[in-house]
Amino acid sequence: MRTITCFFMLISFVSQAQITDWVEYEDAIAMDNKENVLRLSLSYRNLSQIPDSVFLFKNLQALDLSGNQLTKLPKKLRKLKKLQTLKLERNGSGLSSEKLDAINQELSVLEKKKEIRDSLLIAEQRAKGNDKAMIVFNEKDSLNIQLRKLWREQAQESTRLTYEWNQQLKFPRLKNIKQLLFSYNQLEAIPKSIKKLRKLIELQIHDNSLTELSKNIIKCRKLQKINIANNQVTEVSDKIKKLKHLNNILLYKNKLTEVPSIIYQLGLLRELDLAYNEIKTILPLIGNLKNLELLYLSYNKITDLPSEIGKLTQLKYFFVHHNQLSTIPSTIQNLTLLNTLHINNNYIDAFPKSILALKELEDLNISNNFMTDLSLELQKLDKLQLLLVSENMDKTSEKYTPFAEMFEVLRSRGAIVRE
Repeated sequence: MRTITCFFMLISFVSQAQITDWVEYEDAIAMDNKENVLRLSLSYRNLSQIPDSVFLFKNLQALDLSGNQLTKLPKKLRKLKKLQTLKLERNGSGLSSEKLDAINQELSVLEKKKEIRDSLLIAEQRAKGNDKAMIVFNEKDSLNIQLRKLWREQAQESTRLTYEWNQQLKFPRLKNIKQLLFSYNQLEAIPKSIKKLRKLIELQIHDNSLTELSKNIIKCRKLQKINIANNQVTEVSDKIKKLKHLNNILLYKNKLTEVPSIIYQLGLLRELDLAYNEIKTILPLIGNLKNLELLYLSYNKITDLPSEIGKLTQLKYFFVHHNQLSTIPSTIQNLTLLNTLHINNNYIDAFPKSILALKELEDLNISNNFMTDLSLELQKLDKLQLLLVSENMDKTSEKYTPFAEMFEVLRSRGAIVRE
């Protein structure tokens, strides 16, 4: 009897178990025990508003509204008291309206028609011996006139919808939201109403049209991570120093010409990504960031690194490739925890011997520089697993022979060497 009772108790427990995976809206609505749904997806359903039935899921912790046409968030969202993650990517960027859809459809037909016509014209000219024939855009051509008209209308309608998205969006006071994913929305400014998200820990606003990391976020005092990559950012507000828990800031692929001065004051940072900007100088103040573990400075125009880089003694991953460096400061030898160092695609003409002090190094890329010599001591880096040295020394010279032998020794230990 006890066995039967336990069996039915087990069935009851399983049926009431909370579902931790994402559940599609249609599947969730069909469930009897809606309180078991913790993560609900309504992504890519062309919604212009949130269905009232969403509020039946009282225990929701994560809600995915990505890829819709939302321009407003209802105050009723506050009813979802356990909601911690809100995904809103690709809403403003959808820019959908009946008018825009009709324009895009007509454009598709006309552009295809033009492509076929131009191909036939080029083929006709080449058949006549004109191998360099090409089509020049003729402003008086009737097809081109139609296309220009539609392109203009498309731009105007997109601008109107983008403005509507940027002007109307307001966040209700969602007390427990910790993670906000708000990328790919053509957002031009961080909404002031974001200050209502007082428990926000992570803010993902990459791939928008932002020009600054503004002070609007400073009320989110618990913020730890900000991803504002792939925008048009040229400045970062000094006010973000009030974010005492901020330890991760991603600013890659923006329009920065220098490291924002406030960045040097964020002593708790563990990850800083400034890759793909137009930065030329790194100030000695970089030494203030003593907690950094990951530093990305790649794809900039940096000509020199200050010796203070050696103060980043917690650094484990350092990427400074594709810059204009001619030397690496000797103080890099102080980065004794360094696991990965990429200094490739610079103008370094002498192997930095200070690298030999980095006993934890597993991944070293020094390729595509102008080094005329290396060091046989590299084989003493016992943890080295990946070594990239190509496009440096002349492999045909006798001087290269001992290094080729060293590479074979490294390979015999299981390391990957690309020479």
